[in-house]
Amino acid sequence: MSGTHLTPAIHFGLMASGDSVMKSGEDRDKIAEAGDSIAFEMEGAGVWDNFPCIVVKGACDYADSHKSKVWQRYAAATAAACTKAFLGFWVPSLDQEDITGLATNFQHSLTLQSRDSTDQNYSTRAVNERHMQTAFIVPFLKNDLFVGRDDVLAKLQGLLFQEGHQRAALVGLGGIGKTQIALQLAYQIKEKKKDYSVFWVPALSRASFEQACMQIMDACGIPTTDDSNAVESVRQHLSSKIAGKWLLVVDNADDMQTVMGSKGADNGLYRSLPQSDQGRILFTTRYQKVAISVAGRNILDVPAMSRDEARSYFKGALIQEMPSADDEVMNHLLTLLAYFPLAITQAAAYVNENQIPLAEYLRLFENTDRDRIELLSAEFQDNTRYEQSQDPVATTWFISFDQIRKADELASPRTRSGI
Repeated sequence: MSGTHLTPAIHFGLMASGDSVMKSGEDRDKIAEAGDSIAFEMEGAGVWDNFPCIVVKGACDYADSHKSKVWQRYAAATAAACTKAFLGFWVPSLDQEDITGLATNFQHSLTLQSRDSTDQNYSTRAVNERHMQTAFIVPFLKNDLFVGRDDVLAKLQGLLFQEGHQRAALVGLGGIGKTQIALQLAYQIKEKKKDYSVFWVPALSRASFEQACMQIMDACGIPTTDDSNAVESVRQHLSSKIAGKWLLVVDNADDMQTVMGSKGADNGLYRSLPQSDQGRILFTTRYQKVAISVAGRNILDVPAMSRDEARSYFKGALIQEMPSADDEVMNHLLTLLAYFPLAITQAAAYVNENQIPLAEYLRLFENTDRDRIELLSAEFQDNTRYEQSQDPVATTWFISFDQIRKADELASPRTRSGI
């Protein structure tokens, strides 16, 4: 081989990225042909939603069903070599603010080194102090429109912080307001329990869970290495006393296999959660079976809003002040909407965007089933929901009401009048 130059084969094409494992080779071929993709990956899914970057990947496995760990290190080395070559051509640019910041950081590093020469324990104390600081890592702003739910919030506070249960679950239909109650609790803890850190991880998928753990690692200053596992690093950190007191919200824990893992496999998110006397974990889920699996008896069923809560919430969501003459119209509409927060949010958004009287919306809603479905299927922006789960209300609602009918065929004059 002496004197022989190897010429690399270079393939140009799309790299498909998603939050699910590509298990089937046959499915992989179909998707690749349809999307003109040359490779698939999932570890980097969602990264671009947080910051602009270049992802360098080494393709290794054909599909999850055609997997060989023998080549994984080679693929990683190839990606590293490619990254090194790229950096050799890349010319970074810094503005004056960046240069000033670097100079400040450099001077700060020199100061720390000087201190370390006189006190070898200084750096350890500095790291400990950083870890002991409280953090608040929640993906949503406080919902200023939130009203009511005082009973549920009081019971949650009692379960987790007075009775001392380490895990609890909110269970209820889609659109009933579980995430918003958890969000309100998170901000209450931030304001009233200053010694608590608050963390939030969506359990929509393994990828979304891992991405949230990466954000927690960064915020808490958890040390990283080239082979760091974000989920395991966060689990170990929060399980240690150095993490202090904390509340962890595991939101949208709806899929039993994602949460608990497949039968005979150790791949569920539940096994990746921290355990600490100083920590509390709150789950939100649509399913009683999941709730019992993760929280045992510490479960709170989330009901629909009361009539007064629904009225207050709907009025607050409208841009134009509602005339008192529309009170009866509003009461009738809210009854049809079954006092579901998500449906009320959508109705208010439709009225606001189209600038129509409330009576006109009610007329459309009661006109025909087709009009009603069209209204419930209208898209609207909701900053209190995940971008990847912005389903129309109709989708969420029909699933929810189907659950009601299956659970109790007598359940609901109110339900049947609403759909």
